[in-house]
Amino acid sequence: LVNARALTYQPAFADDHFDIDLGGQTIGYDVAEDRRVVAIEPRPGGWIMTSGLWDTVVAISGAGGVTSELQEGQGGVTDLGGAYSIAPSPDEAHLYVAAWNVPDVTALSRDPATGLLTRLPPPAGVPIRPIDYGLSDVAVAADGSQVLGVDDEFNLLHVYDRAADTGQLTFRKTVGEGVGHETQVAVAISPDGAHVYTGGFDSDTMAHFHRTPDGEVQLAQILLDNKGGIDGLDGLEDIVVAPDGTVHVAAFEDGSVTVFSADVKTTLRSIAHKSLYAVEAIAMSPDASRMVAVCPPTSTIVQLDRNSDGDLEVVAWKKWPGVDWGPERTGDPS
Repeated sequence: LVNARALTYQPAFADDHFDIDLGGQTIGYDVAEDRRVVAIEPRPGGWIMTSGLWDTVVAISGAGGVTSELQEGQGGVTDLGGAYSIAPSPDEAHLYVAAWNVPDVTALSRDPATGLLTRLPPPAGVPIRPIDYGLSDVAVAADGSQVLGVDDEFNLLHVYDRAADTGQLTFRKTVGEGVGHETQVAVAISPDGAHVYTGGFDSDTMAHFHRTPDGEVQLAQILLDNKGGIDGLDGLEDIVVAPDGTVHVAAFEDGSVTVFSADVKTTLRSIAHKSLYAVEAIAMSPDASRMVAVCPPTSTIVQLDRNSDGDLEVVAWKKWPGVDWGPERTGDPS
């Protein structure tokens, strides 16, 4: 092999959104026309987006302009391949990315004035990883002391200690052996930091970990769908913990949002609705009065109101403009 190069895989498309350079070596894309977004974090004054297809993290200003962009293979960036999930630090100064093709969490600093993103050094003290290691989700503790990442190949939970001043991560430990997750896709930390939850899509499982004040994480229990009175985990896709500690699970196959107690020993309530078809992601407003669910197969966004007792009610849903719901989704919601 003479002058061999390794390139990030990016598929070519036969339309004017994409092009190949004169050397036929790289594939480009028009930021203004086509960005395949997999995660969005609303931040003060703008947005932070990740695109797994284009291995990109982008900061968008409140006016809609790109203020900063980092892309795998460009400018020395080597740790954003398959960027899939992103979480901010409590002080908004740093961002942490889970990428399918990267074995450990990627840390970025964010200039509060300009939105400029800068890569930080990789986590210190990480062990040697198998070549096919990659992460599917990331979460930051409310006190900013730790960052947790999960992978979907070996289905383990990785714990990193965080330096508050620099945002730098130091690998602490890996836990979760024997949990039995298949295709682990979610991790969440309770607001008080005492509980950690992870979930597997293909195994229909949720794991509950206890987390001590000094950051030690230990497995407490494993929940299986349709076992021991537990339901609502079929095709688990996302986990969100409310300020009161209740755990909200979005299930793709069940088409539901289910609420569990903080110790996940009790199913408090579950809501299924014709608009909640194949739920893939959920988010909660800061005051916990409202939730939003995203259902990609029907291109639908669903609003759920959450009252003071934690009960959920679907109050509105809207399909993405120009997308046909198909025969099972016809009709305009009130």
